[in-house]
Amino acid sequence: MSRLFCDNLKGMRTVSTYVMLQDESCSMRVPCSNLPAMDLTAWKDDGRCEGKSFNASRTLQKFMWFLIA
Repeated sequence: MSRLFCDNLKGMRTVSTYVMLQDESCSMRVPCSNLPAMDLTAWKDDGRCEGKSFNASRTLQKFMWFLIA
């Protein structure tokens, strides 16, 4: 999660090792450059849905139901 923050928040140079913890005393700050890169190849578009419409709202709705079920 720390790597996601570093990659997506403009100007972030250091990050807490456990960004989701409210108690920062359990975590230390490290340079973003020290965190390993993320391998996102599993989410790479493989072209199977080429030309098909995508309903982001419906997809998000299904995902939210999955989380609370």
